[in-house]
Amino acid sequence: MAGNRVRVPIRLGPAESVFVVFREAAPRAPTAWLSRNGAPVLDARPPSQPSAPQIQDTFTIAVWAKPDTDLRLMPKEAVTGQLDETGKFYLFPAGEGDKLFGKGHAAAGLAVGRNGAYVVERSSGSSPAVLVAAMPVAGWNHFTLVYRNGKPSLYVNGRLVREGLSSGNAVHPGVGNPPPDPDTVYHFDALDSLLRQSGRPLLPSNGLAYYFEGNMTQPEVFDRALTGAEILRIASQKMPVPEGAGDAEVWRRPDGKVEALVWRSGKYALAGGAGVDVTVKEPREIAGPWLVSFQEGRGAPASTTLPELISLHRHADPRVQYFSGAATYSRSLDVPADFPGAGKRVVLDLGRVEVIARVRINGRDLGVVWKEPYRLDVTDAVHAGGNDLEIVVTNLWPNRLIGDERLPSENEYGTGAEHGILSMPEWYTKGEPKPPGGRITFATWQFYHQDDPLLESGLLGPVRLLNPVRTVLGR
Repeated sequence: MAGNRVRVPIRLGPAESVFVVFREAAPRAPTAWLSRNGAPVLDARPPSQPSAPQIQDTFTIAVWAKPDTDLRLMPKEAVTGQLDETGKFYLFPAGEGDKLFGKGHAAAGLAVGRNGAYVVERSSGSSPAVLVAAMPVAGWNHFTLVYRNGKPSLYVNGRLVREGLSSGNAVHPGVGNPPPDPDTVYHFDALDSLLRQSGRPLLPSNGLAYYFEGNMTQPEVFDRALTGAEILRIASQKMPVPEGAGDAEVWRRPDGKVEALVWRSGKYALAGGAGVDVTVKEPREIAGPWLVSFQEGRGAPASTTLPELISLHRHADPRVQYFSGAATYSRSLDVPADFPGAGKRVVLDLGRVEVIARVRINGRDLGVVWKEPYRLDVTDAVHAGGNDLEIVVTNLWPNRLIGDERLPSENEYGTGAEHGILSMPEWYTKGEPKPPGGRITFATWQFYHQDDPLLESGLLGPVRLLNPVRTVLGR
C-alpha cells in the first residue's frame, strides 16, 4: 500500500474478470506455487517488476488484432506536439519513454480501429502520431510495426501500407514496458481548452485511454527489423489458437487436499511437495466439412457446406457475407475410445467464435458460451465413437445493415451529422409487419454505409476435443 492506493498483483486469463474482496485473513496459508517439469506455472508470490526491454530504434512488433470500433479521431502525422486521445484503441500503449529510459527517449505504441491505425511516440509532455494510415480494417488482420533506425513502417497482412516520420528520439517498443501511470494526462484539445478557461486542472487518464476495444493476440517482439519476406511469411501463417486456462487449474477441496485439472502432460508439484506425473492426450481437431443452416427470413440461403471453417463475411456468396442471425453448424463428432475414463474429462473447444454459441450434442442442450476460452465440458453428453454435434452461432447486426445499404433505399435519412430517418414508413405507423422483399432490416438511423468493413462472423475455430485429467496433487 502506498498513500491511499493498494496494489494487488492479479493474474487474469483470456477475457477474464475478477472481484477483489478485502476480508479477514484466510484460515490457512495458500499454496505458494505449482510447477510443471520444475518451472513455475502458477505462482501466488508477489511478482517482481519486470525491467523495460533494452531495445532501441531498430525492432519489430507483430500481432493479430480485431478492432470493434472506429478510431474516433484520425490524427495528423507529426514529430512534435500531442495527439487527441479519445481512448480504447491501443494494441499496446506507450509509456513515457523519458521516465523509463532517460531524456531524449520515447516509447512507441500502436492504435488500431476499423478505419485505420496510427503509431504514437510518447514522452513527458509529448505524444505525436508519427505514422497514420487511414484504411478499412475488417475482422482479424495481422499488423507488423517495424522500426528501422528510428523510422516506423506499418505492414498489414504482410504488405507495407505506410512509412512514417522519424522524430529524432531514441525509440523503444511499448510492449513489455509499464503502461502510462494512471495520473498521466491524456489530451483532447477542445476539452483541454475548456478546462483551462475554467481554471480547472487537466484530467488524468486513470488508464482509460490505454487499452484496446476489440480482441488481439499476444504481441511478439523482435530485436531487429524483419525483412518484407519474413513479415509476409509470418502473416501467412494461421492465426494462433486462443489461449486457454494455462497448464493447470487448481483448487482446495473441503477435506484440505489440493486438486487440479491438468491440460498438458508433465510432472506437477506443489511448493515443497512431491511431484505427480500426469499424461494428457494431445488435442484432436474436428475438421470439415461443416453443414451450415441459416435462420429463415434473413436473406441467406437455407444452407451451405463449408469445406473448412472461415468467417462468413469472407464467403463468396453475398447472401452469406451479409448474413446476421443464428447459423447452425452440424457434423458428426468422433470421440476416441481412450478419451473417456477415470479422472479424464472430455472438453469441446470451439476456438474463436463471433459472437456467441449454443452447443447441442446428441440432442442434449449443453448451454451457451460467450467469451474466450469458448469451452464446454461435454464428458456426460458424449460416448466413444460417433456423436451428433450442433453449434448454433449468433452474430451481430452490422453485416446485414451494411449489406442492405447495397439495396435500393426504402426510407429517407438526414445527411451530415444527422442520419436520422426523416419520416416513419406507413406500415410502421399502422403497427403492421414490414412488407416482404427489399431490405431485411429497418432502422431509424443510418448507422452504416455500403462500403464499411464487415465484422467477423460465425464459427471460426479451430474446433478441438481436449482431454484434461483431474488429479490430486497433495495437501
